[in-house]
Amino acid sequence: MKELNQMTRLMVFVLVFFNPIICVYGHNLNNANHQTEFTTVQKVVSEESLNSNDNTNLKPIASLTDSIPIYKALAVQHAQNREAEKAALYAQKYIKASYEFNFIHDSEFAAIKQAAPFQKIVNKYRLHFTWYNLFYLFSALVGFFIAIIMNFKRNKNKSAIIFISIFILIRSLFIFHLFLYDCNLKYRFPHVLFMSTIFVFVDGPLLYFYFKSITNTYVFKKKHLLHLIPTIVIMMVLLPIMALPEEEKLKIMLGTSSINYSSFLRPMIYTKFVLLFSYGYFVFRMYNRDIRKNPKISERVKKWQRNLVGLISLYILSFTVYCLVIMRIIPKSEFLYHFQIWTMTSMVLYIGFMAFIQPKIITNSYIIRIKDKYKNSGLTKSLSHELKEELLYLLNDQKIYKQNDINLDTLSKMLNTTRHNTSQVINEHFQLNFFELMNQYRITEASEILKNDIHHNLNIIDVAYEVGFNNKVTFNKSFKKYFSQTPSQFQKAVRVA
Repeated sequence: MKELNQMTRLMVFVLVFFNPIICVYGHNLNNANHQTEFTTVQKVVSEESLNSNDNTNLKPIASLTDSIPIYKALAVQHAQNREAEKAALYAQKYIKASYEFNFIHDSEFAAIKQAAPFQKIVNKYRLHFTWYNLFYLFSALVGFFIAIIMNFKRNKNKSAIIFISIFILIRSLFIFHLFLYDCNLKYRFPHVLFMSTIFVFVDGPLLYFYFKSITNTYVFKKKHLLHLIPTIVIMMVLLPIMALPEEEKLKIMLGTSSINYSSFLRPMIYTKFVLLFSYGYFVFRMYNRDIRKNPKISERVKKWQRNLVGLISLYILSFTVYCLVIMRIIPKSEFLYHFQIWTMTSMVLYIGFMAFIQPKIITNSYIIRIKDKYKNSGLTKSLSHELKEELLYLLNDQKIYKQNDINLDTLSKMLNTTRHNTSQVINEHFQLNFFELMNQYRITEASEILKNDIHHNLNIIDVAYEVGFNNKVTFNKSFKKYFSQTPSQFQKAVRVA
């Protein structure tokens, strides 16, 4: 409750912070006179006369009445005179006025094609695909696929699935948006302007409520919708721009529009920064308080959640660096620019990988299933704890898992309880079934034997029999499940180390 009250105060702060910007923006949009940066014909000719040392070869353009053909003529003329800097200047003016981005590839510019000033303009507008922006495209497509597939799988914890899948979907949209910008496809599809920006504030709430849902304490309440206030505000700011025609969006991209969206860029970045840090703090606190020390959560699940919290922390750090680069507080570099994108792609691919390999870990659905399964059980908490301690003694001191014929009935007799009670104790306290528990101890024992094999003369099958397995195939399969490598590979790695 305290966390929600603190988050509500944050929402109010955002609303107050953005309100003047919305008003100013609305006024500017309604009163925009759509002035263009382009000068009159006489002014262009006058400028050209002042800048050119040799006007004798210029075509007689003073009679033209449209600045667009003038820019084109001047760009071509300077290219023929091998004046790369001036040719690049007027080529850019022509592109901004005509939106003909392929103009820079015309044969008239062959003489200055390799000149640095002209290459700068070419790189600014030409389509270019690199290994890293294609990797962004791949990551985005994987994210879209994962976000959709996750919602088709049966799971009792629907809330967790919804929150994490929407997070993946929006992050994938952002990565895809960056791909379009990085390879200059944005000029060919101007309607992608602000395509992902309208969701810039939802990352924090989605991760926060995801972690709440996997602690089994989340119940939806209407007041939770207050967390969407920043997103609603930014939508109010950006939707009028997104509704503009294609030409107006191109003007915004090219910097020739009368609409100045930079007025809300810094407030948006500051707000994103504050919200991301705030939600990150609440997620980290929730993880430490409700998850990390929860004895009912297995080590595998804790590892997944620990890795996710680590990636969230790295994402917050990368966004901080990204903000500092955009605000020119620290120098811009390719590495710093792509650092945030790499972090996002890592999150998307890691969550996608886990969603396929171990989907139950993402939602903690096994905890819900166990809770429902034993809700009518007569096993008391005190007896359950007592049986757990006896079981740990049998496993750690007696090493009963080494008996290759041990089963649930045999273990129940050792504990002097029913088969049902034994199964419940294993499920509730270890989040495993009987065979998974036995194999976990066997594999741990086997890894220690292989590590301590200083003479390197042990056979894998001998180790398998010693720890309680009946055959090498089952041993190899179980070993690889825990260590992601076969016993032979593990043994070789130990020898190298």
